[in-house]
Formats: sequence, structure tokens, C-alpha cells
Amino acid sequence: MGSISCIAWKGDNLVLGDVDGNLNFWDLKARVSRGIPTRRNGVWKIRFAPGKGNQKLIVLYNDGAEVWDTKEHQMVSSIRTGRNMNYRVLDVDWCSSDKVILACDDGCIRVLEMSMKPACFRMDEQELLDPVWCPYLLLPRASLVLKAFLLHQPWGEKHSLDISSVDYPEHEDLKSLIQQQINALTNDIKDLILDPEFNLLQRCLLVAR
Repeated sequence: MGSISCIAWKGDNLVLGDVDGNLNFWDLKARVSRGIPTRRNGVWKIRFAPGKGNQKLIVLYNDGAEVWDTKEHQMVSSIRTGRNMNYRVLDVDWCSSDKVILACDDGCIRVLEMSMKPACFRMDEQELLDPVWCPYLLLPRASLVLKAFLLHQPWGEKHSLDISSVDYPEHEDLKSLIQQQINALTNDIKDLILDPEFNLLQRCLLVAR
């Protein structure tokens, strides 16, 4: 194997991935191992599926992802950028014992069956009944503005939750999206932010969480 880039462990099974795209399956009880070249680029993340006895594994590469069966040491399904999709997978995980979730560079969160056949929708195109607190849905610049606004407001004697009154050099539509995220905060969090006794270090810890 090359340099190990990720490790996953479940029960008696240990799986290692390396920067050369190899997977190494270890049976800790039987003390045997088997290395399999995936013929892909580096393995950057591996996760076992939840559930007792479920030995399925999802593997993240630079150009896509695969689901493996660690009992049979065989690939179950695969997706690859440029072959059957026009987006890049940034992160992977399991949302249930038989469904995977992908974070993609086109701003979409995709939930797929184990066969990796896509079925998805864009969050910004949905009419949700309740506001969703998720700063990751904002543009990176807007997320930084939101973070700075919640952390420190030196222009006023007390903190505010109304960003529209602040002279940020942002487009009004962008400020409106930031305000929606502020409005989606729970009342407990809002009370802490507005508390004059809540110091900067405490705010940093709160915003980081």
C-alpha cells in the first residue's frame, strides 16, 4: 500500500484506503487481509453503513464514489465525474442503512439508493414551510458576513439581530438571505447573542458550534 489516507473500522473488519487508490480489507478475528486496487485515484474517505451486520462501505475519490461489500470484497455500485454525472462529489456519508448522501460542488445535497442512481432537488428551489438554519446554503462570502455579524458589532452599544440596518457592502438580496438565517435561529440562541453580559469569547464558542 501507499501512504494511508483514511481508515474505517466496524466489528471485526478494518478497511484502509491509500493515496494510490488501493483498499485493504482486514479481518481482525481471522487475522487475514486482502488488498484490492480500485484503479481510481486516491481514496479520501471511507464510511461503513449503519446497522448491525451491515458491512457495506462507501468510498470517496477525487472523481466520484463507490459502494463496496466488505464481506465479498466487491464493488456494488459506482459514480464517476464525466461519465454519468457533470458535478464533483465533495463529501459522502450514509443517511440510512441503504441510502447514501453526497455533498456536491453544484450546491446540491444528493440522497441516493445504494445503486447510486440519482434522485435529487435543489434546496433553493423548494418552498419550505419553516425556515432552515443552515449557513452552508449561503455563498461563502455571505457565510463569513453572517459569522462576523454574530461575533462582533463594534458600531453599536448593544448587539442587534437586524442586518439590514448595517452598512455592509453587500447586495440587498444577499443581505436578505443572511437575515433569513438569523431569523431561523432558536430563541435561546437569540437571547444569548443579545445578552450584553455575553462576552466575545463566549460568542466565538457559540458561533463555532
